[in-house]
Amino acid sequence: MVKTNPDLVRGIGRWGLLAICINTVIGAGIFVLPADAYKHAGAYSVVAFILGAVIIGAIALCYSEVASRYEQTGGMYLYAREAFGSLIGFQVGWLYWLVRVASFATNLLIFSELFRNLSFIGVDSQQSAGMDWLPLSLIAIISGMIIMVNLLGVKVSMFLTNIFTVSKLLPLIALVVLGFVFFGSWSFEFGPTPSLSKFTEAIVVVLYAYVGFEATLITAGEAKNPKKDMPFALIGSMIAIAVLFILIQWIVVGTVEGLKDSKAPLADSAGALLGNLDLGVGFDFAGLAVVVLSVGALISILGNLNAGFLAGSRLPFAMASQGEAPEAFAITHPKLKTPWLSILATGVAVIALAFVFERAVILKIAVMTRLLVYGVTVASVFVFRSRYGSEDAGLRIPGGGGLAVFSLLVIALLFADQINKSWDSIAKGEYMAGSGPIWMLGSLIVGCLIYALFRSRFRKV
Repeated sequence: MVKTNPDLVRGIGRWGLLAICINTVIGAGIFVLPADAYKHAGAYSVVAFILGAVIIGAIALCYSEVASRYEQTGGMYLYAREAFGSLIGFQVGWLYWLVRVASFATNLLIFSELFRNLSFIGVDSQQSAGMDWLPLSLIAIISGMIIMVNLLGVKVSMFLTNIFTVSKLLPLIALVVLGFVFFGSWSFEFGPTPSLSKFTEAIVVVLYAYVGFEATLITAGEAKNPKKDMPFALIGSMIAIAVLFILIQWIVVGTVEGLKDSKAPLADSAGALLGNLDLGVGFDFAGLAVVVLSVGALISILGNLNAGFLAGSRLPFAMASQGEAPEAFAITHPKLKTPWLSILATGVAVIALAFVFERAVILKIAVMTRLLVYGVTVASVFVFRSRYGSEDAGLRIPGGGGLAVFSLLVIALLFADQINKSWDSIAKGEYMAGSGPIWMLGSLIVGCLIYALFRSRFRKV
């Protein structure tokens, strides 16, 4: 039986959930991945973005149907626990908490790298002798601020989330508008068709621009009407993001020369569009566009960090509420009504991971574990339909069974692709690049040990 979360404040409306979803998807990825996708598929990377949207859209629809059955905090952990039992649920909760912590730490490191490279700030890009203070300081300051915001309450966090949503969307929408305004000044031809392996690589790259939407579901216990509003937020945000990303890739491919080598493709695109603009005032519009898109990338990451932490810090609380984590994590602050120990524990883990591991290692932790969690959640569609039919479902997707089968096949292919790449890397002696399966297997073993050793202590009778 699923326990409710009476101590949490239900202060998130449908537009707030949509803002969280936008923030958890739009992070650093869209500001760099267009160049990576182009490197593999050339102009056909636009098609890769379209197919990526279809694939992730199918998975998001499956998530929407499952989410419409529940109004408690927990998301994927809760669904797996109800569908497949306590052990699988615990593993999914444990693994996805690691995904959120790893993703947060990765974006912290990316933020510090982008901040360092902003020439107009005047930060020396070379590390000083001894300890490099900049990334360490930024990690500590940003983590501390976001932890404090989440401790103060969901309404404060949502206020900040809404600001970040508008701030990150404006420069992206402005780039699309510029692309249409100066449409006659740029164009591209698709050219030779890439090989199937290269095109598949491009799709894999693109898919990771779309992930993160699932984190929104964890906050259901603080949503006003989650059974109806969660599907609205997931479907609405993913449609908007897909259209935006496809248009951005289309414009970037048509405007940036040497795109495959670009470090900041969106900023380069804006600079190219405004490079020949002359209003007779002697103002560097292209330079301004580059600055705006560069700052937009930083704001986008901050929004992603805040929304991701809001979701990730609720997982220990959700697991404790069901009797499968230390009871202390289920304690809420008497005045602020926030799971303060769960928030602090997640914050400590994030800071430790960002300080100790390199970004490449952290990414390996996140990629394969996320695919595994996706597979379990999509599979739960069949269990819930068989067990409950349409009972208590706020949404039943037409053809949902077919979408679930399609999603599981794609997830299995991606999972197999990651394993093959890892073995290839290990065979070449690139052990760190091939460490993904090892980290995932290690995480599963640790999860089993935690479950076996402490479940009887955690579980409330």
